[in-house]
Amino acid sequence: MYRNQSIPEPWALLALFPVNPRFLPYALLILLLLPASGSAQFFYFGRNKVQYTDFDWHVLKTQHFDIYYYPEMQDLAQRGAFLAEESYKVLEQKFGQDVANRIPLIFYSSHLHFQQTNTTPGFVPEGVGGFFEFLKGRVVIPYTGSMWDFRHVIRHELVHVFMHGKINRVLLDHRMTQDRSRLSGSSRDWRSSGPPIGMRRRKWSSAMPW
Repeated sequence: MYRNQSIPEPWALLALFPVNPRFLPYALLILLLLPASGSAQFFYFGRNKVQYTDFDWHVLKTQHFDIYYYPEMQDLAQRGAFLAEESYKVLEQKFGQDVANRIPLIFYSSHLHFQQTNTTPGFVPEGVGGFFEFLKGRVVIPYTGSMWDFRHVIRHELVHVFMHGKINRVLLDHRMTQDRSRLSGSSRDWRSSGPPIGMRRRKWSSAMPW
């Protein structure tokens, strides 16, 4: 989530505090859950969200994104699409991986419209400039009048998208490694114990002369 204040991102904790590689998947899982709990501090639950505008959503499809916009901001959506693809290429090189699925990217032409979003049940205050809703993988960003800020927030939120994908892959690799270890251990136990008793009996019986 992008906020217009100097608050350390949860991912920076990995650089500040070394983690034993054995426990890295669990540390990453905890960090993955932190933005959700952090969001609760800035999205005011229980406060009524007023919907002033009935948005007519359109979808602009690019190589990696499904970009949602309404007709009066078509030009802005096209610029945002270019900036998103530009950031994707940069982050793909930095992370050394791509994102497995297409990324839903929802643009609003103002912060007032952004505060009416139904992608989160809570009320979005003024200080929030965009967020990544990781349960459905959606990125939600308003345009605040500055193209530089727009580009910066897009890049910032896509970092969360790539980190989310990296965590999922680390956890999957860790689970697969554990499964292979269990299978390998079962195979060694079977070989060390010799053939089953039934097989030994058949071999002994076939050697008898009667």
